Amino acid sequence: MSRVEPIKYFESKVHFARKVLNEKLYEISDPTVFKFIVYLLRYKKLTFCLQIVLGLLHLSGLVHSFYGKFKVFYDLNDIDSAIFKFVDSFSNVLLVLSNTFVTFNIFHGTVLCDVAYYLHYNRFSNKQHEPVFVFSKGMVALHLLTLLPLTINCYVIAFQTGWKFYQYILARDIEYWFFNFVSSGTVAFAQKIKNKFSDINQLLSEIESEFIVTDVVDDPNTIDNITTISKCLEKLEFIKEHHNALCDLLDRFNKAFKAGLVMIVLSINGNILWNVTVLIEFTTEKRLINGMDISVFVSVSYILMILVTCFQAALIAVVGEHLAEEGQATSRICYHLLNKFPYFTENKSAAVIRKEICGLLDQAKSRNVTLNAGGFFSMNWGILGSIGSTVATYSIVIMQFVLK
Repeated sequence: MSRVEPIKYFESKVHFARKVLNEKLYEISDPTVFKFIVYLLRYKKLTFCLQIVLGLLHLSGLVHSFYGKFKVFYDLNDIDSAIFKFVDSFSNVLLVLSNTFVTFNIFHGTVLCDVAYYLHYNRFSNKQHEPVFVFSKGMVALHLLTLLPLTINCYVIAFQTGWKFYQYILARDIEYWFFNFVSSGTVAFAQKIKNKFSDINQLLSEIESEFIVTDVVDDPNTIDNITTISKCLEKLEFIKEHHNALCDLLDRFNKAFKAGLVMIVLSINGNILWNVTVLIEFTTEKRLINGMDISVFVSVSYILMILVTCFQAALIAVVGEHLAEEGQATSRICYHLLNKFPYFTENKSAAVIRKEICGLLDQAKSRNVTLNAGGFFSMNWGILGSIGSTVATYSIVIMQFVLK
């Protein structure tokens, strides 16, 4: 195996942040949003200007939406429910904050430069990851599904009731569409890190077939066996170094995006609560906008929004869960190798190899291989349960206020 140096460049962030500008650090099979972000990393001034423009658009859209809804939209359509207005405002603010915060955070510092550079140039396997294609297709499906309810909103409100109403809803629809790219872009980097852990575990699994199940340990003095032992030790050292480097990379990623991940999960909660509130408000009694009954369109559109938002949460949970499984798999494979190892063979090579495996096992058990939002929570299937319980609890409260 050709030896690849682990990521020493963490100590020289500026050098590698500049180096990444002239490199193509993505694969054809990567999600489009991942390739777009990596491409923008090359152009610091352009991305800075883009951040400023997007920040101003987010702020102006929020102000215009608030002003129009409270001054025009609510009064003309006899919407006087305080809880409806509160959930609308609160969820809208969460969306804007999430989009603004993560947009500025993505291109701040050199974390993603380091991630992209390491993931591209440290290849442990030539195989193609099937989940990469599934993940990319899932991203495309999510982007297309997001447009469906927004298209219904545009058709019903803009074309049937007029621009004077839709202009105050358009800003939120755009924020929701943009939020889909923000959340999926963040998760795409975590998915790439997960694939590298999978490659590391694959290399570790190959040690059994290459070394332990043979008679190399029993007769370590032949020329062929000496070569095999040397390769095994080199491979174990390689795996240990890169496993530690990947853990460091994941820690930096989690630290850089912990607040962004919290905002994303809160926005998912807030958006589902808002959709449920709209469904209750517009389906429990007849609602007319500019003289048109839109209850059926609202039901279809906002049920679709709930499903799409749940899809967003599920995508985050799947990536986080698979990342945690890869972290646990390293320890499991180490235990498996130690159980298969001939303990009673008395030679120095066996002792050194056992020591390397035990060292990797201790390292794997001490590192936290998860996608987490700081000390708040880990991204796994548990967030779906948390979102479900939150929505169920507050939906009951919202229903009581709206139907009162």
